[in-house]
Amino acid sequence: RIARRQLRPAQSAGAASDFARPALVSLTAVQRSASITAHGAQRNPIATRARRDTEMELSETLPPRYEERMLSAKLDCDNNKGAPDACHAVGEFLAVVKRDYVGARAAYSRNCDRDHGASCFALGRLLLGGRGGAADEPGGERAFGRGCTLGHAPSCHHLGVLAFKRKDSVAARTHLGKACDAGDAASCHVLGGYFLKQGPDRDAAAARGFLEAACDDGHAPACHNLAVMFKKGDAGVPADSKLFERY
Repeated sequence: RIARRQLRPAQSAGAASDFARPALVSLTAVQRSASITAHGAQRNPIATRARRDTEMELSETLPPRYEERMLSAKLDCDNNKGAPDACHAVGEFLAVVKRDYVGARAAYSRNCDRDHGASCFALGRLLLGGRGGAADEPGGERAFGRGCTLGHAPSCHHLGVLAFKRKDSVAARTHLGKACDAGDAASCHVLGGYFLKQGPDRDAAAARGFLEAACDDGHAPACHNLAVMFKKGDAGVPADSKLFERY
């Protein structure tokens, strides 16, 4: 089993201004639900209802004076005066509510320069996707790199995926390992899959450790892979009917 350590928040909660709270809660909830869907996690009625409520909140009826407060906050953030968490919320507001990706890029870029890991990650995604300007993969990778250095696990995950894309397995394993150690189940799952592929690096025992870490965090595909592993057995991992039933 790989050593696990508690995920450190990339940013302290700080004293974000009151105007930022609705955006921090509602917009990040949208991102969480999108991430869950993307990773194939099982749906449940409570999560579905919460997601539906969030989507309703963000559709046409925002809280009173919400937009006015966010635009006022933007003025502070444009002058590097706002709290980093609040300025990240401004970027979310521009990207998710206003669909102003040019403005969101600028907001995230300024906040990334202030060492806010989540803003570096969001900037990287906009740069890679070509939203708010031309696609810029090197720039996106630099943004992820800064976010990863700041302890933002999803940034490390994306760095690892990009490294695999250019066939740099050493860098990919380093970045994904850092994300997995920080509690990113998707990264643990990717590493588990890597060590199960045929090739000189194949190591079923190592794969088991990464898959168990991902499964322990609720990653359903990792649990399925473990069930298959214990059903058939593998090099260094004997078949085990009890563990097969467990996973």
